[in-house]
Amino acid sequence: MLRGHSSKGFTLVEMAIVLVIIGLLLGAVLRGSQVVRNARIKTIENDLRGYYAAVYTFMDKFGRLPGDDNRDGNIEKDGITELSTQGIATKKTSPWGGRYYIKYKSGIPGSSAANCIYCSNVPISVARTIDDQIDDGLSDNKPGNDSGRSSGNFRYTSGSRVTIYYLLD
Repeated sequence: MLRGHSSKGFTLVEMAIVLVIIGLLLGAVLRGSQVVRNARIKTIENDLRGYYAAVYTFMDKFGRLPGDDNRDGNIEKDGITELSTQGIATKKTSPWGGRYYIKYKSGIPGSSAANCIYCSNVPISVARTIDDQIDDGLSDNKPGNDSGRSSGNFRYTSGSRVTIYYLLD
């Protein structure tokens, strides 16, 4: 460089380094968001399994389902409230903001009515992933393929945000 001559701007090498750094940061952020999504899905799966176990712990202890005061086999009142009162389980909200319920519910896909654990406001892609992981997996986790949403113990409604149901035996 000549004396007294100043250069303004970036060299090609400096620009390349900046672009590589931006690419690495974007890659890390995208991977991080996938890790967060997977952790949220695992939380829902664990919550469903935990409530399922809590229902049968309650049944072993009290000889009836939680929320089934008249002992007809149908959970009329929210079972989670009774599980919470007895110290067997706590009330939770899903990572997507829906509250869990344990009740006898009608309108479940593929069933007229059943005792179930359910939660609303779950993204359809999450419901498909959970179906693949804990149930019959008929959804194949492909966009638009909801062949498994009304079969097995795990079911879900249609739409972009769905209600998920985990049927009690």
